[in-house]
Amino acid sequence: MITGIYPSIYDFTTANFDLLDLIINPAIVHLHGQSYGFTQLNTDQETNLHAARLSQFIATTLSQSPSLFIGYSGQADAFFPLLVEKFSDQKKLFWVGRDKTASKHINDKLISPNNAAHYLYYSDADRFFIELAQELECFPPLVFSDPFSYLLEQFESILDFPTQENVGVDILTSTRLSLQKACEEEKNENRPNFESLFMEGKYEECIAQSIGIKLKDEEKSSVIWSHILLGNKISDQAVVEKNETLFDESFEHYEKALSIEANTCEALNNWGLAILDLAEI
Repeated sequence: MITGIYPSIYDFTTANFDLLDLIINPAIVHLHGQSYGFTQLNTDQETNLHAARLSQFIATTLSQSPSLFIGYSGQADAFFPLLVEKFSDQKKLFWVGRDKTASKHINDKLISPNNAAHYLYYSDADRFFIELAQELECFPPLVFSDPFSYLLEQFESILDFPTQENVGVDILTSTRLSLQKACEEEKNENRPNFESLFMEGKYEECIAQSIGIKLKDEEKSSVIWSHILLGNKISDQAVVEKNETLFDESFEHYEKALSIEANTCEALNNWGLAILDLAEI
C-alpha cells in the first residue's frame, strides 16, 4: 500500500462467522463479496440472509469505533435497517452524501434520532478523502513526497539475494546504492518540495517558498494551483461577506497565477466568475 499500511482483508461471503472476533485491525471488510471473488451477494434473498448473520458483528463494530459511510445509498439491501437497529450512540457515525441534505430515510431513521450521527455533504468522494487526510496530516504519502526514500524503505524488508550458492553477493546492492545516491542528491539540492506542500494543502507556504526562486517547469503547476485555490477560497468568502477588499485579494492570486503561466485558462475562468459575483453584489 502506498500509505505504508498493510491491512488485513476479509471477504464476509466466505468467512467463518464463528471467528469474527479474531479479525485483525486495521482491516478491509468486503460485506457482499469482491468483484474478483468466488461469491457475490446481489439478490434480496441473499442479502437479507447475510444481513441476519452479520447482526452481532455490526453491533460490535458500531459500538467500538467511529464509522464513516460514503458511496452507499442505504436503499439497495438489508444492511441499512440492520445499521439503524444496531447503532446505539456509543461512537460517532458520519454519513457522507452527494446531496445538500440527507435523504429522507437516512435523516428520519438515522441522523435525527441519534445525537452521535452526522450528515456531511460532499460532491466528490476522492476530494473528501484527500482533504480528510490533509487535516489528519497524513497526506501526501511518502511515495509522492519522497519517492526515493519510500523505495529504500520497501527494500528494508527484502533479504539479501545471493546470485549463486555460497556466493555472498547481493544483486540488489547496486539498486540500493543508486537510490541512496538519488535521494542524497535531491536533498542536497536544498529546494522546497512545492508539489508536497501543494498536496498537503499548504497553499500559502507553497507560494511563500516560491518567492525569489526561479521555478523549474515541473514546479510551476503546484505554485499556480496554490494561487488559484487560494483565490477561489477568498472569492467564496468575499461573496458571503459581500466584501470588495476580499474580491481584490482574490483577483491578485489569479493575476499572479497568470504571471507564472499566461495561458492558465483555469485562472482566467475563475477570475471572470469572481468578477461576475462582484458585479452582482
